[in-house]
Formats: sequence, C-alpha cells, structure tokens
Amino acid sequence: MRRFVVVAPLAPLRVGDRFTTRDWPLHVTLVPTFFSRASVDEIARALALATSSLPVVRVVLGPDALFGPRHTVPVSEVVMDPALRATHACLVAGLVAGLAEMEPESPQYTGEGFRAHVTHRRSQRLGPGDTATLRQVALVDMEPGQHLGMRAVLAVGPLRPRPA
Repeated sequence: MRRFVVVAPLAPLRVGDRFTTRDWPLHVTLVPTFFSRASVDEIARALALATSSLPVVRVVLGPDALFGPRHTVPVSEVVMDPALRATHACLVAGLVAGLAEMEPESPQYTGEGFRAHVTHRRSQRLGPGDTATLRQVALVDMEPGQHLGMRAVLAVGPLRPRPA
C-alpha cells in the first residue's frame, strides 16, 4: 500500500513538484496520512469529486504547539471552525466513498480528532492571529519511489471561490 496525504498549500503547488520532508511548503493538512492500494488516478478522481462543491476556506491560526509522536514538531494550530471541519469531513467522506480501500495511518486524527495545523519550516511560519486562505488542495505521495525523505505532488485542484 502507498501512503498519501491531502493538504491545502498556502502557496500554489503543481503536479510534479517534489520536496524533502524538511522543505515542505507551508500547508494545512486536510486529510491526514492514509494508505491505499488505489491508483493515483482513482484517488485524484475521488478527490476532484469531493472538492467540486467545496468553497475556499479562510483560517485563523491559534496557539503554537508541539506535535508528532515525541511532541518535538513545532506547529501553529488552526482554529477549528465549522467551515474547516466541514471541508475535512467532506474530503474524508469523498475519498472513502470513491476508493475501494482507504486506511488512515492514525485514525485518532481523523474526524472528531482532526487538529488542523501549519508546521513551522526553518525561517517560515505562521503565528497566533495570522490568517490564511485555502484555495487549493493537493494529493501528496508520502514516499515517492519508496524514498522515505521525499514528497511528490500527484494531483491538485482548486477550491471554488465564494459567491460575491
């Protein structure tokens, strides 16, 4: 099975973009890491269908925290509002409905346990009170070519603009 994640990058990504785990562009994870045997095309189709009705989401950053198994990863938590919860729920439901198999790596962080955040990156970070607008989703391969330190963007899609 392959490992994937669905993120909302804070700056647009393109299919084919690659980066190391240390150089992830700033992003909000919308669907935490999951395993699937489905093809990239199948996952991309399910994701496109799920995002077709999702609007752009504006988020507000909350307090800093430490995430990860050893609580050593500095992040800025995102204030969980109804729009962000609905986006997460719609994406997860769309992937589950569209794929024969989807297994969350850490089920406790999906659904009610979902905690959106932006991981701090070297000289880049967002802090409490900062805002960001999520306009795009990206499907990312967490181990392209079984290379544990790399990430690769496999599909991207827009969130639809809100009516004026």
